[in-house]
Amino acid sequence: MTSDAGVDDGGGTGGSVGPGAGGARGEGGSNGAGGIAGGMGGRTGTGGAGIGGSGAGGSGAGGAGAGGSGAGGAGVGGAGAGGAGGGPAACPGASATEFNLVSGWLTNTAAMGALPNYAYNNIKTNFPAGAAFNKLACTIAMSCVEFAPMETDWLRKCEAVLTSAIVAESSYVPTEVVNDSYSTRSVNGVTASDPTVGLLQIRFSSTVHDFNYFGSLPKMAAIGCSWPAALTTQADTATFWATAGATTYLSFMQDPACNIALASWYYFYNATGNGGQSAVYISNYCAGSGVAGTMVTGLLSHLLGGAYPRPADANNAYPFGIECCAGGNPSVTTCNGCSGRFAAFMGIGTTASRPNPDPFQERLVPEVAKYCK
Repeated sequence: MTSDAGVDDGGGTGGSVGPGAGGARGEGGSNGAGGIAGGMGGRTGTGGAGIGGSGAGGSGAGGAGAGGSGAGGAGVGGAGAGGAGGGPAACPGASATEFNLVSGWLTNTAAMGALPNYAYNNIKTNFPAGAAFNKLACTIAMSCVEFAPMETDWLRKCEAVLTSAIVAESSYVPTEVVNDSYSTRSVNGVTASDPTVGLLQIRFSSTVHDFNYFGSLPKMAAIGCSWPAALTTQADTATFWATAGATTYLSFMQDPACNIALASWYYFYNATGNGGQSAVYISNYCAGSGVAGTMVTGLLSHLLGGAYPRPADANNAYPFGIECCAGGNPSVTTCNGCSGRFAAFMGIGTTASRPNPDPFQERLVPEVAKYCK
């Protein structure tokens, strides 16, 4: 359910307001409280929460998976990022502790029930045990090695954010494509073809565009994403970026390694730099003009674009659901305080409306060297 919008300095104009990415139709499942609508750079140009599709039912236990010994229960605390070559064979760039913990979250063997059942079922279907599952777990872990904020325990918090956010965006369906009014806008007399795509619903004209001109390709390679060579010399023309996403580069955006890596970069550069009273787009951020923000800032920037309404609203269904709501989208399901998703992964679940202190409202400072070339 994200929204990726315009081409101008990552801000752009609209965003996708498409239907929330719900779970795939399951066997006897309850309604999947899927994603929220998408928009620019964020995902929705006009806002609004999508209801999501019907979720896959069943127990969602997910089997033994790749978790096991290093899972570490609910994962409170935080281990350091693994050094290059020092991690498990399935994910050598990350620490075994973090890889195993994320694997346990994805298979419902650590912080059990933190995600809705349809998500666990979709993970089993779309990422079967072995290479596909390991790639998913490793991509989450490695995206946080490269892009987690520097503040205490944010490697682990980053992993929990991404594992939860994929439910809101696609219910763990990597081929998800959402078209909205922005995706078919007119650009220089040409009809765009610019949907939001994949596990975290990135848009070609926004997140891919911004990273292509400002992000670090070595970091992308370290996560496991093969950046298309043609993009490295691509002229910054509005028509190209508005039309190539749904055709030439669709499979690239659907690749879990590229999709999660790009969205995590977008989440966290905004979380660490778009917290002021006016939008800070990536060109400004890389020029040193970032203003410290919060995780809520990063999520709303993804949902609504860099010019999201100030002040950042932690009660918006998108950040609240990702932080708190095991059932999926809080617009269509009942949340028990803040006891699921991120809060459950971090072992800080509470029947109160928010954890105290609240990690999603922790101040995160700009880091130009991490998010810029």
